This record gives sequence, C-alpha cells and structure tokens, in this order.
Amino acid sequence: MDELTALACRAKSEADAFSELVQRLNPLLGGLAQRYWIPYETDDEVAQVLRIELWNAVRSFRSGHVPFLPFAKMFVENRMKTMMKRRVYGAKYLFMNQMKRVDEQGPANDRGEPLPGTTPAVEEDVVHELVLKAARERLYELLEQLLTDLERECFVRRYIYEQSYREISEELELVSVKAVDNAIARVKKKMMNHPAVVELWNSVAG
Repeated sequence: MDELTALACRAKSEADAFSELVQRLNPLLGGLAQRYWIPYETDDEVAQVLRIELWNAVRSFRSGHVPFLPFAKMFVENRMKTMMKRRVYGAKYLFMNQMKRVDEQGPANDRGEPLPGTTPAVEEDVVHELVLKAARERLYELLEQLLTDLERECFVRRYIYEQSYREISEELELVSVKAVDNAIARVKKKMMNHPAVVELWNSVAG
C-alpha cells in the first residue's frame, strides 16, 4: 500500500489525516478547479466543493483494489462533471432549451418581424413561446431568491427531472427521504405565501 493510500484510509476516521490529505492533493484540486468551472460559484466555493468531494471519495474508497490517487481523481472528476451539467443544463437552461424549436421554425427575422409566408397560427405560437420564456426566466429568478440551495435542488430534481424522493436523497447524500420530504414541504409553503410564484409556476407547468 502506497503512502497516499494509507493516508486516505486513516482519513476515514482521523481529521488530521484528512487535513494532511487535502494539503498533499492541493495541486490536483487546484487543477480540477481550473478545469471544471461551476456557474454561479466563487473560487472559494469551488474549492470548498472540491474538498467535500474529496471527502466523499475518501468515504467511498476501499483499499486493495486501486491506489487512492487515481481513484480520487476519477471520483472527483465525475462528480464535478455531473455538477457542471446540472448547473448548466438545470432548470433555468432546461426552460431556455425548450425555446429551440422557435428558432428552428424561423418565423421571424433578426428584428423580430414575421417572415413572408408566416401563418397567423405560427405567429401566435411564437408569441406564446416568447411570453412563456419570460415567465420561466422570472420564475427561476424568484426561486433563486426564495429557496435555499437544498430546497432548490430538491424542487428541481423532483418537479423538473421527476426523480423519486429516494433518488434525490441518495444523490444529495441526505440522511433519509424524510429530509427531501421536509424540503419539498418548505418549498410548497414558501410558494403558497408568494402568489406571484404560484401563478408563474402554473403558467409554465400547464
């Protein structure tokens, strides 16, 4: 067993060992921070995310199969890729991507004027999509302000990605599905106290 792998095994139960492991792997974490930029996060927040994922790698590691260094690199990289995908193609961008078909139809020129031959039905569809786009953007802005990170994660995973409570609990590494249920309950309560949010949600979800 190499020295770094032994240190990782100790880090499972020794805080000092984990601190030393973080220091030893700072070059790796720094490289990953440069490679996997996370939207809406500061450099310090990204560094904290990397430390958390390194800890998750330590918890998941089982000695005797592969050395810790390649395992940790693969583990953290995969988690960062997943996180980036969710941030970039999350609720806000999922909403925006639904507008692609409007561009593909090509009903308007660069000034937003209908092209020759555009039918009234298509024009109405385009107007509807543009109104819907504005509503979705506003809804996302309000949810950003209204919900905590956990509540927003649970809400998006449940109602956008349609994941089960158990799937959400496992992916977010929560204590139990009850934590997801509680978060969703808080979201519903907050939304009911903000009629504008409920109205927007009904308009985009209908």
